[in-house]
Amino acid sequence: MVRSYHPVIVFCFSKRECEGLALQMSKLDFNEAAEKDMVGQVFTNAISSLNEDDRALPQIENILPLLKRGIGIHHSGLLPILKEVIEILFQEGLLKCLFATETFSIGLNMPARTVVFTSVRKFDGKDFRWVMSGEYIQMSGRAGRRGLDDRGVVILMLDEKMEPAIAKGMVKGEPDVLNSAFHLSYNMILNLMRVETFTPQFMLERSFYQFQTQAEIPRLEEQAGELQAAIAQVQIDDEPAVKRFYDLKTQLESISADVTKVLIHPSHSLPFLQPGRYVRVNAGGLDFGWGCVVHFQRKIASSNPRAAKQEQKQLGAEGYIVDVLLHCKRAGSDAAVKLEASTAADGNMAVVPCDINDMAGETMVVPVLLSCIGSLSTVRVHLPKDLKSASDLKDMRKRMAEVYKRLGGNIPLLDPIKDMGISGAEFATLVQKAKSLETKLREHRLFGSGDEAQLFARYQHKVEMQSQLKDIRRKMAEAQSAVQLDELKCRQRVLRRLGYTTAEDVITMKGRVACEITSGDELLLTELMFHGVFNDLTTEQTVSLLSCFVFQEKTSGDPPQLQDDLAVPLRIMQESARKIAQTANECKLQINEEEYVSMFRSELMDVVNAWCKGAKFSQICRMTDVFEGSLIRAFRRLEELLRQMCQAAKAIGNVDLENKFADGIVKIKRDIIFAASLYLCFCKYFCKALNAFQHRAYSSAACDAPRIEPIRGLELGVAHSKLLLQTVAAVRSSSELQQLGVADSETRKMNMCQAINDALRIAMASNDTAVVFGEDVAFGGVFRCSVGLADDFGRERVFNTPLTEQGIAGFAIGMASMGHTAIAEIQFADYILPAFDQIANEAAKFRYRSGSEFNAGGVTIRAPSAAVGHGGHYHSQSPEALFAHIPGLKVVVPRSAVQAKGLLLSAIRDPNPTLVFEPKILYRSAVEQVPADDYMLPLSQAEILKPGSDVTVVGYGSQIYALENAIQMAERDMPG
Repeated sequence: MVRSYHPVIVFCFSKRECEGLALQMSKLDFNEAAEKDMVGQVFTNAISSLNEDDRALPQIENILPLLKRGIGIHHSGLLPILKEVIEILFQEGLLKCLFATETFSIGLNMPARTVVFTSVRKFDGKDFRWVMSGEYIQMSGRAGRRGLDDRGVVILMLDEKMEPAIAKGMVKGEPDVLNSAFHLSYNMILNLMRVETFTPQFMLERSFYQFQTQAEIPRLEEQAGELQAAIAQVQIDDEPAVKRFYDLKTQLESISADVTKVLIHPSHSLPFLQPGRYVRVNAGGLDFGWGCVVHFQRKIASSNPRAAKQEQKQLGAEGYIVDVLLHCKRAGSDAAVKLEASTAADGNMAVVPCDINDMAGETMVVPVLLSCIGSLSTVRVHLPKDLKSASDLKDMRKRMAEVYKRLGGNIPLLDPIKDMGISGAEFATLVQKAKSLETKLREHRLFGSGDEAQLFARYQHKVEMQSQLKDIRRKMAEAQSAVQLDELKCRQRVLRRLGYTTAEDVITMKGRVACEITSGDELLLTELMFHGVFNDLTTEQTVSLLSCFVFQEKTSGDPPQLQDDLAVPLRIMQESARKIAQTANECKLQINEEEYVSMFRSELMDVVNAWCKGAKFSQICRMTDVFEGSLIRAFRRLEELLRQMCQAAKAIGNVDLENKFADGIVKIKRDIIFAASLYLCFCKYFCKALNAFQHRAYSSAACDAPRIEPIRGLELGVAHSKLLLQTVAAVRSSSELQQLGVADSETRKMNMCQAINDALRIAMASNDTAVVFGEDVAFGGVFRCSVGLADDFGRERVFNTPLTEQGIAGFAIGMASMGHTAIAEIQFADYILPAFDQIANEAAKFRYRSGSEFNAGGVTIRAPSAAVGHGGHYHSQSPEALFAHIPGLKVVVPRSAVQAKGLLLSAIRDPNPTLVFEPKILYRSAVEQVPADDYMLPLSQAEILKPGSDVTVVGYGSQIYALENAIQMAERDMPG
């Protein structure tokens, strides 16, 4: 901050660490008073849509003081509405320091001047590893804002030694290669089998995964040839005997490693790590010999105690550091193998083995991981109190050399069973196998022959090359045939065995049900449905059971104890899961039965049950340690699964079950969990607060070119226009509305957006074939013109589409040709051009090209258009003139709320494809008294607003109000 490196993004690899670091900075203040007021206004406006109880959530109340100080937190555990507020505040320059997880760098274009990594190692679900170059590029790429910073600053915080090669690979490495993550699923297979002319095999052969694999064949063939030549050159005398010796030794090493793994487990080894205990250290493939234990401690990589405890549990022996007194040499940076920093607490520690009698060596305390200890001895020696002095270390080297001399190198070991008390039949069997193999190895004629090491190394090299050759040939065979074909056959056997397909691979009723489910395990859910498990459950029990299919996060501690009304359905579900796993294994699709059953997590069953019964969000948060954001994400996925279950029940004609799932949606869909996104809802107070804020971090002059000043007096001034029917009396006197017979009807005060919404409601209520669709229309649309339609008319008639304008137009034409009334919305008229071909060459000419057999007259395409004064060049264009030149199309541009309703109804009911371009600047400024009745204004009739004899002024849409001002100025300034 002192060097003006803000804004800064601090990337952490733990949600808890994000919050912990932010709280440590809670006494710092980076915002001025005006900025604090602005943060408070934005925050208050954003959460104003929440109810009183939700606004009092600890996460909401506790984060505001931090935000006012210019400090933010962003991770997946936050409430979605808080994440969106923080994103907007950061974008507006009101947050100077943001603590975020890696997800902030993905999908959000929010750069900063500086990026800080709190660590360069992360836990990837299996172990801790260095950040890969692709991950580093993604996160560090947030540093530096185009047009504002001449360079971005990236700071890496290291808590352990990083080798130059690792650092170079991370910072200068290549981005991650784009590899296909294609995998088979039962839903995919069943849906492909439903299509007569398409098969799963056909799809496998043409997948990108298959293409990538086949592209590797030439390189694999070259590698195979080189390996075959290298293997042929390796000649070993008496190879069968060497092979037997190699097999015995590798088996012994494998079993000994298993024994050591049990022996050094913290629960077994920690009680014996007393100071002075002799232990053998093996690291990096090298034997560092025997050393004395000085001390041991936990390795805590996270600053958050709770996260550290969880990490410790996952690491096991990797989670403890043991200080060992060793005689070794300090390694240079070019040492091939050494005790790396990854095994030590001291990042500067790097050593290589050294003989105890080698005076060039140095006796020192080396911190190593517990996993590097290979053996524990019965020998213990007395350690001096201070091992820092050179004399004490020299004395300890002499003691260690004396122990070697007296025992002849045969240091006695702790017996794992008798001395350490490790029990268990499996471990005893392992120890017995190790002793048996050691006896056989000693009896082999090569043992102690002198050249055993050389022969072993040569044969090991040959075996490694043979293994590589075998692996390459396997990859070549997979590439030349359809990849995953064996898995496909196994899955098809499972489907036949469970009755989802017939012997002829024809989809059965169960298969059609499974085709409807994509948000959960389709086989298990279908089995539960067909076995009647859901029939006897209440709605609350049903929804609670389904939560097991959508919640996937790990929680600390054991799952909660459930009441019988939830525990019984859970046991039934787990039994069904076991049967599916057993069937899969019988069909040679190898899956772990316990892992499969544990996939369905019951941690949220109590929480979901309480929510369905009307509990408040604050109450269910106290029932679990799951982050609030994770809870909301689980509930939203649950709502999606319930919708799919409704469709599945509908497919088998079970109305009661369909109603039960629908009732479940009603019970969970409320309050903060399903609060609308700030990006989708139009909050005028929120926008007003941001627009009023004059200090913007990104504000800078684009160039020094002179600005063209507008003519004063030609501003639209729509609110006070005399052309609007702003009173009931004006409606009554309108000759146009009198001709339509609605001048004397009931009126309601509406802006243009509300009038469009009213017209859509009337059109859908009066025509069962009318369908509204487009980008985000089911959420109410960007400008809220379709708000509430999905709730009133259902998701089958009001639905969202992908962001593809060409697809939206094509879909509308197809629906209209089949007799439907298609009302499509292009989110902004600027993006309608990709659909130009569909509209101009298909919709406009469909009737003519088919000889009037088909037509697309039922197509109406709405699009917000024109400028609003502050939009970018992709949100301010007026493309209506392009379409006005196309024969077969009608183009409509309303100027007021009354016109918007009447013209839109006429456009929807007109037998020709019609485009309605709505000036978005008038959405909320053109307010009128609008007749509540159903009425239509003629599409091909000009409107005379001011009769005259000298000058004719022509315009449409929002231009009318600028022309109105221009005429008034002319009348005032011109003579006569």
